[in-house]
Amino acid sequence: NSEGGAQPTRKTYEVLMIDGSPYMKMIAEEGRELSPMAAREEEQKYQREIAKRRRESPHERQKRIAKFAEERDRDHTFLAEIPKAFVFRMSNQRPPENDAAWLLEGTPKPGYTPSTREGKVLAGMNVKFWIDKATCQWLRIEAEVQHPVSIYGLFAKVGPGTKFTLEQAPVAPDVWLPKHFTVHV
Repeated sequence: NSEGGAQPTRKTYEVLMIDGSPYMKMIAEEGRELSPMAAREEEQKYQREIAKRRRESPHERQKRIAKFAEERDRDHTFLAEIPKAFVFRMSNQRPPENDAAWLLEGTPKPGYTPSTREGKVLAGMNVKFWIDKATCQWLRIEAEVQHPVSIYGLFAKVGPGTKFTLEQAPVAPDVWLPKHFTVHV
């Protein structure tokens, strides 16, 4: 906030699966490991969540897992829209800090019609993908909204200048998960 308000704190989380859905445990703040006391507090929160989930009724567990599955499916549907929404080209730029990656730039595809409400935002943005040359996995996605896009009619718009950054990293052989996500509105 440029008007004297508090700046957002950058936090890093470890994603852990507990009984069929993820739990995000904070492991760092502002790029530094948590203090021993803060790490202990986070571990206590994690243990409380494990205990809470173990006390769930079968109906509560099913409802929680169904909600996670619905969110995951919505995310996958959104990601599947990306190749339909953009025209990609290899960039002449060298990807910053990573010569083991290709940089693809995407601009909105003329005539693209989104199949989901969330997909509408793709028609108004440009994207960059850093692709790992060794694995062909994407390492980083940057997207910037170029013109306003209405998502929920008069209730929600995504404005020009809004930027999204998503990074992922390998956590096991052939398993990549998000490691960092930022949004600047």
